[in-house]
Amino acid sequence: MFLAQNILGAGVAMSSAVLLLLPKKAEAGPAMPACLALCAEICLPTAPGGLTYAACMALCTPGCYVSCFSNETMINVFINGEEIKKHIGEVNIGDMVLTSNYGKNEYTKVLRNIKTEGNFEFMQITAQNPYNISHIQKIQVTPEHGLVLGHEDSPMTIDTAAHIQIGDTLHGPNEERLSVIDISRAVLDSKYTLETCDGTVLASDFYVTTVCNEVVAGGEHLFGSIMDEWHSNHSSLC
Repeated sequence: MFLAQNILGAGVAMSSAVLLLLPKKAEAGPAMPACLALCAEICLPTAPGGLTYAACMALCTPGCYVSCFSNETMINVFINGEEIKKHIGEVNIGDMVLTSNYGKNEYTKVLRNIKTEGNFEFMQITAQNPYNISHIQKIQVTPEHGLVLGHEDSPMTIDTAAHIQIGDTLHGPNEERLSVIDISRAVLDSKYTLETCDGTVLASDFYVTTVCNEVVAGGEHLFGSIMDEWHSNHSSLC
């Protein structure tokens, strides 16, 4: 069963008619443009179950976004002059959350935070600071999620979690380098699609992207070129 709820709003329970019409999009993982087009086709001209077009689309489209975090993800939110760690499910649209700009910590505005329920594959990536082996961090993201990799003598790159290998170097806050020491898989019953103005966020103290999986699919990409395009496409929202 597919069910989505926008964190900012109260959410609308999906009618049985909509459930029949909306197959397991999020689990099937169709290309995002095709998935969004299918949602529009389903919701027009008259949304099923007596829903408005907007409500139908709000319930359908979250399954099209497959670059997502687990509920265990912690986000640093700036509230009333104070930085507070929150579970991702407590983060609202418009919140200012911590990210990094080439090693310098700064804040960026949340554009989207959508919860989707179902059965979703996650990768749990464990990394360690090689200069402080007691400092170990873990993050759970969908295989399609774009992570930021560091390289000794070349620019940062972005690759999907599915391509991460033991020994790869990921980024933390304040230019901290983290070496991947373990990778495992799990199936969880919900996921969160978080999107920020900067296109990045510090999630459980890992510097990761919030860009659509299609943008980072197909192997490693240069961080700078991907993020320049993201900023250009989202400038009107930020």
